[in-house]
Amino acid sequence: MVTKLQKFIYIAFLKFLWNFGSDDGNSSMLTFIKSDFYRCTASVDINDLFEFVLIDPGFEFVFFLRFASLKPKSFFHKRVHAFSYYFHKKLFYKYGYQIPINTKIGKGFQILHFGSIIFNPIAKIGDNCTVFPGVTIGQDRKGHAPTIGNNVFIGSNSIIVGGIQIGSNCLIAPGSYVNFNVPDNSLVIGNPGKFFIKNEKIISGYLNNLV
Repeated sequence: MVTKLQKFIYIAFLKFLWNFGSDDGNSSMLTFIKSDFYRCTASVDINDLFEFVLIDPGFEFVFFLRFASLKPKSFFHKRVHAFSYYFHKKLFYKYGYQIPINTKIGKGFQILHFGSIIFNPIAKIGDNCTVFPGVTIGQDRKGHAPTIGNNVFIGSNSIIVGGIQIGSNCLIAPGSYVNFNVPDNSLVIGNPGKFFIKNEKIISGYLNNLV
């Protein structure tokens, strides 16, 4: 159980990291963190953001994933920023979210619930992606990994693999195996997977607070 003192110290550390672990060249990535927070809560209050790190494992991991990917230039900022590597690695193993810091992920990224999640470092993820436990986004034998569009819901235990393109506004149903290109506005279901072209509203109700 987290005591009031531990909570105070952790939030103070998060604020210190936020203010001194980045420099002017990192403002865009801090905006990404705010967008991830908005996806989860519909809030833009920075103090609420720090509080939310304490109570949501998925967002806590994403916070340090984003921060560890920063590359501040000054000596002081680099020294403060180094703490984010430690926490990313710690949470990497604690929660089983195996997402490397060099993975390209767009704004509004959301992890829901506990459980292992594996992303290949060369995979590319668009804006407003929500993933559930058991998801694997991996490369094929030739070293090619997926590119995923905007507004994509990826259900539990789904596997997306190879140098494929997943379009925007797509719903990957739980347990799907996807090793083929998927057009925009599609539902993918099954193992082996099959896609059904619907319309841009196929994702309606599955993704909240889009950025």
